[in-house]
Amino acid sequence: NYQGWHVQGNPNSFVNAFLNYFANATMKNRWMSELEMIKQNPGQSVSDYAQKFKMLMQRVDTTGGFGQHYIVSKFVRGLSPHLMTMVVGHSPQTLDAAITKAKEIETGFTIAQPIQQQQIM
Repeated sequence: NYQGWHVQGNPNSFVNAFLNYFANATMKNRWMSELEMIKQNPGQSVSDYAQKFKMLMQRVDTTGGFGQHYIVSKFVRGLSPHLMTMVVGHSPQTLDAAITKAKEIETGFTIAQPIQQQQIM
């Protein structure tokens, strides 16, 4: 059924079918290594980091039993240190909850920085 192939997260999507057919073991191992080492780069937004994290999660074979706790923990450990500490304090239970909380905290930092700079002057 081609009509559902465009739906993200659909295990029968065209992208998943394509990757399952053409991705070789070397590519899958490389993606797993990238997932294990992924970190939010300085200056990189939470949105950009989350997008790359989710892309790698889709490419890696998660049928081996990645639990929700592992996925959330891996995402949070890859955040910048100041975000990681604050997100951990909220104990997110899902990846979406962790991403949302990290974005909220990031937005708070973005708003607070100009105010702090004005107070210094």
